[in-house]
Amino acid sequence: MRGAANGYRKCNWELAQSPLAHMGTLSKAALVVAVLAAPYEVRSQPAVGKDVDFATEIQPILLQRCQSCHQGGAAPADLRINTPVALLQGSISGKVIIPGNAAESLLVKRISEKQGVRMPPTGEPLSDAQIALIRRWINEGAKVPAAAGADLFTAQVQPILASACYVCHSGTEPRGQLNLSVRSAALKGGASGQVIRPGDSAHSRVIARVTGAGNEPRMPLNGKPLTDEQIATLRTWIDQGAVWPENITEAPAVKKHWAYVKPVRPALPAIKDSAWVRNPIDRFILAKLEKEGLKPSPEASKQALIRRLSLDLTGLPPAPADVDAFVADTRPDAYERLVDRFFASTAYGERWATPWLDLAHYGDSEG
Repeated sequence: MRGAANGYRKCNWELAQSPLAHMGTLSKAALVVAVLAAPYEVRSQPAVGKDVDFATEIQPILLQRCQSCHQGGAAPADLRINTPVALLQGSISGKVIIPGNAAESLLVKRISEKQGVRMPPTGEPLSDAQIALIRRWINEGAKVPAAAGADLFTAQVQPILASACYVCHSGTEPRGQLNLSVRSAALKGGASGQVIRPGDSAHSRVIARVTGAGNEPRMPLNGKPLTDEQIATLRTWIDQGAVWPENITEAPAVKKHWAYVKPVRPALPAIKDSAWVRNPIDRFILAKLEKEGLKPSPEASKQALIRRLSLDLTGLPPAPADVDAFVADTRPDAYERLVDRFFASTAYGERWATPWLDLAHYGDSEG
C-alpha cells in the first residue's frame, strides 16, 4: 500500500506540472487509477557473472521446440539433440555449435533465419529472448554437465554392448580376443587390432562391423542387427571420446547359453547305499533320492523292461517271441544286448526319422 501511495503522490505532482493540471478533479482521479491499475511486465535479468546453465535454461528450450524431430534413427540431417553429447557432435553438415562463437554456429543461424527455412519449421519461432540465451550459452563455451559422456556410456552404450556383444565378446576366452566388457580390453582391441578409436567413429572398426560395411559379416553374427538409433549412439559415444568411467571396470556378468559353456566332468557325489549303484549316473540319482529321504523303486521285471525299451526306441510293442527270448537270457549283459539289437533295427531308424520328416514337410505324394 505504501508503494501505491507513493506512486499516487508522484502522479499528482507530475499532473500538476503538465497541461493536464487544468483537468477537473474527477477526471484526474480517474486517470491516476487507470495508470496504477495498468499491468506491467517484470523481466528477469541473468545474474551478473553467472554462466548460462545448460540443464535448467538451454535443455528445456531444446526439449520443447526441437527434440520431437531431432532424435532417433530418422533425425533430420542426423542431428540429435536428446543428449548433450549428441548435440555437440553435430549433423551430417558438421558441427552445429562452435563453442565460444555463436555467430558462426549453424544452430544459431537456423533459429535466427529471417528468410528461407527457419527452425523449427513448424510452430512459432523461438523468441528473441530464447535465441539470445542460446547465443550467450554458446559464447560462454557451450558448457554441458561434466558427466554427460559418462552418463551416455552407462545409460545407453553399455546396455547395447551387454545385449548384443557380451555373449561372444566377454569372459576369459572372448571371440577374436576382443573383450568388450572390460574398459582396458575394449579400448586395446582384439586379435585384428584396435576396434574403438576415441574421437573417430568413421575409422572405428566396431562401427564398420555393426553396420556391415566392407566384405565382413555384420555383427552380431547370430543376433538381431543393431537399430539405426543404437548405431548412432555408438557413433556419438566414440566421436565424443569414448568416455568410459574408470569406476566401471567390468560389466555385470552375462549368463551364457548352455551351448556356449564348456562341459566339465563333475565329481561323483557321496552316497550311503553303494550296493544299489551300477554306473556313475546311478550315484547322482541315488544322492538326490537320499537327500529327499526317498528310496529307489523296486527293479522292474524283464517283461516290463523290454516293453518300455521297445516302445521308447521303436514306438512299437515287442513281439511275444522277443519277450520270451529276453526273459530266458540269463547273461549279465542281457539288457545291453537287447538295447543294441533295438538300435540296429530298421524300426528304430523309422521311429526317430519321423519328427525330422514332419519338420521338413515330407510327403510321398504330390497332393
